[in-house]
Amino acid sequence: MRTLSDVLQRTPPEIWLTIFEQATFVPHAFETDGGDPFDIPARPHPSMIRDDDSLQSLDNALGWHSTASRKLRVRRLDLFRWPYSDDYAPLAPDTLIHLFRQLPHLEILYVATYRIHTDANGCDLTRYLHSDEVDSLIDALLATPACTTLRKCVFGPSTISARQCNNLLSRCMQLSCMFVHSYALLHSCEEQRIPPLSPLTCMSIECSDMDMADEAWNQKLLVPSLRHVHIRLLMLADGHGAGTVAFLRVQGVCLRTVQIDMCGYTSRHRLQFCLRLLAEHCPNLVHLIFIYYHRSTVLPFEFTFFPPTVTHLGVYIQDGMYSQDDHGPRRGLCAYLGHLHAAFEHQDTMPGAVPRLGVIRRLNTSTKEEWDYLLRDGELLARYAALPMPPHCRLEDAEGRDLMSLLRSSMSS
Repeated sequence: MRTLSDVLQRTPPEIWLTIFEQATFVPHAFETDGGDPFDIPARPHPSMIRDDDSLQSLDNALGWHSTASRKLRVRRLDLFRWPYSDDYAPLAPDTLIHLFRQLPHLEILYVATYRIHTDANGCDLTRYLHSDEVDSLIDALLATPACTTLRKCVFGPSTISARQCNNLLSRCMQLSCMFVHSYALLHSCEEQRIPPLSPLTCMSIECSDMDMADEAWNQKLLVPSLRHVHIRLLMLADGHGAGTVAFLRVQGVCLRTVQIDMCGYTSRHRLQFCLRLLAEHCPNLVHLIFIYYHRSTVLPFEFTFFPPTVTHLGVYIQDGMYSQDDHGPRRGLCAYLGHLHAAFEHQDTMPGAVPRLGVIRRLNTSTKEEWDYLLRDGELLARYAALPMPPHCRLEDAEGRDLMSLLRSSMSS
């Protein structure tokens, strides 16, 4: 009679591959472009790499690849934490080069060393990577075969120079998604440039100094595959918007999805200006996404200024909603529905204000705590279940479910 140990030892490697894939599956973890913005993946689950010793340990651990099955390959590397130390010790370039050499099939690089990890006394234990460390990281990547397989790259908030952005765009020939937080882009005399033959499908348009050519903007310099961009409203503030406007004049005809990040800058005038730019230069725009802080006084429901081609509106509220208020994040869903109620009551006085908008989706996940908070207030629930929605418009939650149906069914249960 065979024992369980015998069965495990004789299990074919192909079966183990399937077992490992199922056991470690994270939805969307290996998506290498922006995808459908109305199927936005959850925040990535970070691999906690802490310091130079940890990078060296990871380098050694990956040494098995020369003898292991060639089907086993690391495709994604997340660098989320870096320890704070009074003695500044920069990343060792040789360690980085050895590490990337062990990742010949790397497709996704996520560098986001936020200072959010504290000890029991509230002392910060982590820090951003310095700009010279980011330079070393990118130089090491570009010096190894990993640069030929990289398809998605995200940087922030550690600073990265326009020069290194250009190096990534020009030398990583498979790169289809490039996202750099605007406050992570180190401004310099060098312009950010997009190669005309780039395979980009998704990119953050964050730099005021942006170019797509050697000399001047030209209709021939379109990047046909680039259809999804992220624009920060701050980049359209006085004196900072020329590059973004010029970009839209050239690339706007290809764009189908635009994210407008309102965080840190909530000028209603600039929001309306941005929407007019999109209406003028983006004739094929269908998906419009707004990102804003939960305490913002300017909300993105400027329906009368929406480009007439937009059919899907997405709303993402940054940093949770009302996380510091008495009721905590439980108020998130109620606050969102309250904003919509006010917006639609106002638009009733403006016929045709939402001419083609077919879907409005809240991109934050609705939690059980949010629903419990709403269900305890029967009057508020009844009010939101009777939202004055346009007859052709569907209100959805983050999973794409009909939010109005969920509200009405909650009243009868």
